[in-house]
Amino acid sequence: MNYRVRKLWFVSYNLVGSVFEALGFSAFWYRRQLRRFAEVGGRKKSILVLCHGNICRSPYVELLLRKSLDASAFEIRSAGLRTTSGKPADASALRVAEGHDIDLSAHSTKQIEKEELGGADLILVMDPTHLRYLKEMGASALQRTVLFGAFSLGAGFSMVISDPYGKPDEAFQECYRHLNAASASFLSLLSAPEK
Repeated sequence: MNYRVRKLWFVSYNLVGSVFEALGFSAFWYRRQLRRFAEVGGRKKSILVLCHGNICRSPYVELLLRKSLDASAFEIRSAGLRTTSGKPADASALRVAEGHDIDLSAHSTKQIEKEELGGADLILVMDPTHLRYLKEMGASALQRTVLFGAFSLGAGFSMVISDPYGKPDEAFQECYRHLNAASASFLSLLSAPEK
């Protein structure tokens, strides 16, 4: 994809995120999703974290949540919507994640399969294009899917968590700060979802 097309995508999905935010979509939708998720009982709750390539954003969130949530109560995994299984994490992602006390060295990419979506109680995605990919897969999982960046709105970040792939380490630093803020808010809300 050339620079102009990538720039257009970036501007477009940031615009979509801004519209969602302005309409108050995130506050209503995500509280509802978390209430539903909190009501899952009698078994481990499954969280699936998705991004485009599963080489920097989704594996980082997977490991961040695993550090904070009880493994006996939660199953957390990550995958990519448009990737090839078996690749390592991006080199910049490895370097920058290490500074945030997250070790991505053992990570190996995984391409999501349609059948796997049905087993997830909650699906976290990074930008609106991922919602479109899920819809293209014919996924009924959309009603269990949330834009993870919505949890970072109160910390001054946008709803869209931009892909740092192919960019300098500074972009990864900003992305991981964004993911840390979203994770902190998500974990706080998860422990006490609003009724």
